[in-house]
Amino acid sequence: MRNTHLLLKYCALLTLCLYHSTRAAVFNLTILHTNDCHARFMETDQNGRICTADTADCFGGVARRATVVNEARARDPDGHVLFLDAGDQFQGTDWFYTYRGNATAHFMNLLGYDAMVLGNHEFDNGIDGIVPFLQNVTFPVLSCNIDATNEPRLHGLYVCSHIFQMGGERVGVVGYTLKSSPDFSKTESLVFNEVIPALQPKVNDLIVVGINKIIALGHAGFDVDQAVARDVKGVDIVVGGHSNTFLYTGEAPSNQVPVGDYPYIVHPAHDSEASVLVLSAYAYGKYLGHLQVTFDENGTVTDYAGNPVLLDGSVEKDPATLAAVEAWEVRVDEISNEVIGRTETRLNGDLATCGTQECNLGNVMADAMLFDHGMDWYGANIAMTTSGSISSSVEAGDITTGDLITIMPYGNTIDKVRLTGRDLLKVLEVPMVTFDPSIPIYGFLQVSGMVIEYDLTRESGDRVHRAQFRCMTCTDDGTNELMDVDPEGHYEVIMNSYMAGGGGGYDVVRENKMEHVSGNNDVDVTSSFIKSTSPLNEEAEGRIILYDDVNRPSSGPTIRPTFGLIILLSLCALFQMY
Repeated sequence: MRNTHLLLKYCALLTLCLYHSTRAAVFNLTILHTNDCHARFMETDQNGRICTADTADCFGGVARRATVVNEARARDPDGHVLFLDAGDQFQGTDWFYTYRGNATAHFMNLLGYDAMVLGNHEFDNGIDGIVPFLQNVTFPVLSCNIDATNEPRLHGLYVCSHIFQMGGERVGVVGYTLKSSPDFSKTESLVFNEVIPALQPKVNDLIVVGINKIIALGHAGFDVDQAVARDVKGVDIVVGGHSNTFLYTGEAPSNQVPVGDYPYIVHPAHDSEASVLVLSAYAYGKYLGHLQVTFDENGTVTDYAGNPVLLDGSVEKDPATLAAVEAWEVRVDEISNEVIGRTETRLNGDLATCGTQECNLGNVMADAMLFDHGMDWYGANIAMTTSGSISSSVEAGDITTGDLITIMPYGNTIDKVRLTGRDLLKVLEVPMVTFDPSIPIYGFLQVSGMVIEYDLTRESGDRVHRAQFRCMTCTDDGTNELMDVDPEGHYEVIMNSYMAGGGGGYDVVRENKMEHVSGNNDVDVTSSFIKSTSPLNEEAEGRIILYDDVNRPSSGPTIRPTFGLIILLSLCALFQMY
């Protein structure tokens, strides 16, 4: 009997030792994450537009985000919480227009982010535009595939990876950024390398020093996130941004439709039995991604649970953060409410109009691009934008800076590209590929300095009946001379950085441009134009003409739009050069 008691005591002691050994080998981690916040410090409507007094339901904002982050940290006394951002904190509201990256740095520090990756929009104001942000943040900023060898201003301000010490465990985080960022932003002399070849050696370096829990934090889109999960050996979790992808398990709590479960499972190429977890939480800070994950002693994920948290009205706003927001908001309101001009007519930016035909707000925006003589646009006769770059209308009356930021919330620059006439004609065909006059499209062109005649009865890809441009340098007196686009000619064309980078379906621009010069912020360009031309009395004037079975081309001369004001301004600028 005594031996039996000793055996039972021994088994109990052994069980207790094994229990504690197993418990010690298990590591629980909470990952909180955001992506593509785009300067949404204040709450927004369900689609990311800043809330107004008329908005029924408001979401997000840094004060609500702070509440959920603080609660998550309070529930984990061991401090095993990582708060990560997957890029594009910059750009998109009057807050960024007012403060650039200063407010971003302040509130990210205040909320206690642990790391972020560089997104393409972080470079919208060039290298000088991001340096103060990088100098002021109190957390590591990451990217492994950006080579700053030729940009000494960035030396020492960002890193490829960071190791977090959490008790007796270490977690490695590596970063990656969209390779095509130079197509969209002012990246200057930075080189953006392929993501996976840049990541794998850095992940290997972490493994060599004993790191077996590795997170890839990326801003390159959901497709690239899946490729990283599949092809980079050693990565356990991918936190992504750029594509505004919404992942959610179960019934979605708001109007976003999930593209997959949260987390999204990818089986890596080197081990089809393993699982890599991919995370993304839509955009604009409407949700806070929240994953709890368990690793065993070998760094293998053994359990996980979570979902993005909807930051709706049920989430209280953290009082200290809210007070800071209200203090910073004062200057934002001053800038946004500045009256820069007046319009006698409603400037129509509705997609129903601008997505199917010429619209007067599209004319104003395109004219402003040619007017931007702060850049060396001499020789450029054509400007174009798309209906997708126009987010709202302006009613007759005063025009404020806030109106322009609402119209153009994306923070594009106004750039110059050089195209052959043949490629320019291909650009003009893009919106007509599947065009139906009854269905508005985001890629419909709005132009300045051109008259485009489309024949919708012709086959797709061959619908440009005639394309003419106003050549200011083709006559001695700079008169309004319309000339046919010559397929063998070369043309300087002004467009926003999104379109110049192939956005909106305009891959033909990205693939064929012979030169690309980045210019000024679109809001600044349009503001300068309106200040110089106010009051506006803009109407559609025949820049884009659509022919169908009933309305056929005439044998007479093409209708000639006036372009009067823009010609006068261009002539004045031309004479000022001499």
